[in-house]
Amino acid sequence: RGNWGALWHALAMDHYHAGLIWNEATRAELRGALAREEAALRSRRQQLLHQTVEGRPLVVMSAWNFSEFEVVYPSLQQHLCVGGIYVRLLLDGADSAAVSKLPQPRELFNSLHHHLLASDSHLLAATTQSAMQQPSILGSTAVSIAEGRGGGSPQGTEEMQILCIRAMAAVYHAHAGAVGPCEGLEHLLRILDHTTRRPVRNHLLLLMAALLQPRSAQHLQQAQRVARANGYAVHNAGGTELLVDMAAAAHECTEPSTAAGGTNQTTTIHSHGAHSAGSGATALPGTVMSSAAHGAAIDGVTMPGLTSAGAGGLG
Repeated sequence: RGNWGALWHALAMDHYHAGLIWNEATRAELRGALAREEAALRSRRQQLLHQTVEGRPLVVMSAWNFSEFEVVYPSLQQHLCVGGIYVRLLLDGADSAAVSKLPQPRELFNSLHHHLLASDSHLLAATTQSAMQQPSILGSTAVSIAEGRGGGSPQGTEEMQILCIRAMAAVYHAHAGAVGPCEGLEHLLRILDHTTRRPVRNHLLLLMAALLQPRSAQHLQQAQRVARANGYAVHNAGGTELLVDMAAAAHECTEPSTAAGGTNQTTTIHSHGAHSAGSGATALPGTVMSSAAHGAAIDGVTMPGLTSAGAGGLG
């Protein structure tokens, strides 16, 4: 407090983490904003000096309205920031324990959920239409798994949605007890059922795994209680039927995939794991290709406790 030397030293350094991005570009943008603000204040004072009332100079005291001063940093526009947290740095930054250090995980989880739903009218339109028409659960899912066709949202929006979903899963894994039961599970299940974008669907499955079986080491008993509550909510919203139907559809699904070296392979996905016709199984980063004892793999995403015979891990 009052240590101005430490403040100037910190401002001169670069910072790059989930809570702050500060570098030469942001310093230049701050200097530019302050220079424009100072020029506007000086100009206003000069105008006031030349004002008169009945031939006499008008004495007016002017002051800087600092409470409404705001700096826009164009260099930060490319970074998704939710609740004051830079999401990509939270997930992929240098601090691997950043998620576990979150001071308000519940507020961030809810903000990420809201940002996901508000990010693209394509998601909202799909869920609204499904609520009005009430189509069969398997209908859209089977087609999207088999074809993996795209919708109408731009690639940038899809990447932002995936970041939100990844962050929600990471936060819930680390702070399930603090976050509590997930509100809006039915809406998430509708998105999972109707999205035609394979990456979004895959990460939604990983989110469902986090909601049903969090790896939280903090408040373990509370985390188990909220996971059970989520399981009942998923089942009551038709999620058990949806996940089993997805497992059944993926069991017979054969899709072309691109290996790391750029060569095309044919990946056949079974409910007991994923096997590649090339040099091995393919999976999303961070997923595990498991046997029937661990769960069913859908598009390379393992759902704990889910087999082609049922979804015993949901309750």
